[in-house]
Amino acid sequence: MNTYKELVKLLFKRLFIVVLFFQLCRISFYLFNKNSFDNLTLLNLLGGLHFDLSAIGYINLIFIIGHLIPGNFKFNPGYQKGLKISFYVINLLFIATNFVDFEYYKFTGRRSTFGLITASGMENEIGGLILSFLAEFWFIPLFFIAISLLFWKLIGTFKIQEINPKTDFKSLLKQTAILILCFGIGFLMARGGFQKKPLKVVDAISYGTTNNTPVILNTPFCILKTIGKKETLESPNFYKKAELDAIFNPVVQTQPTLPQQK
Repeated sequence: MNTYKELVKLLFKRLFIVVLFFQLCRISFYLFNKNSFDNLTLLNLLGGLHFDLSAIGYINLIFIIGHLIPGNFKFNPGYQKGLKISFYVINLLFIATNFVDFEYYKFTGRRSTFGLITASGMENEIGGLILSFLAEFWFIPLFFIAISLLFWKLIGTFKIQEINPKTDFKSLLKQTAILILCFGIGFLMARGGFQKKPLKVVDAISYGTTNNTPVILNTPFCILKTIGKKETLESPNFYKKAELDAIFNPVVQTQPTLPQQK
């Protein structure tokens, strides 16, 4: 059970580090776009933490299970290595979306959403946009590389003392209880608390002025909350063209029988 406790501590350490990196991204986003916002307040920062915890909860529910699922297989070095790499890659990928908005916000005036990825025509433009972004704002990729290296170093490696620790029914029962408790906490983080409806993008207004809501929000949360939602309007077609022409056709076509007179 002591080995399992070390794994629980490692999970909470890793999640805490992700929280710190989300806060670092928020401060960096503010500094890159300082002229667009009012001065930050404590309420803005507390609201930002609320949205950060929600995004981190969504992203890491699967890793809570991966770290705490009962059984000795999770103490295998190969399993732990795969768990660390997947935790690193997935969380870093979402952290990277914040870096895009450091400069992209200047063009859109809002946090990026899933619509940025799925926008019509984006599949043809995304390659050129990425290359031009890297060339013009080269200092942001360098900052991201530094953050990536630091993130890998800080999340740590689980030092396995016993590959096959003794497990009895009582130990498995305790592990199951800890898993259920931690998963419940993660789920509560993801939905944003005990309120009737899960946390939404529009709830950012509760923590500051409309002008400061982009600082309160984070890009991963906005992307996760807009998956599957259409942000473009479709032109409604209530009638076929032939039916409309039969009702009224503004195009007048004449059939003169005499030659045109200038």
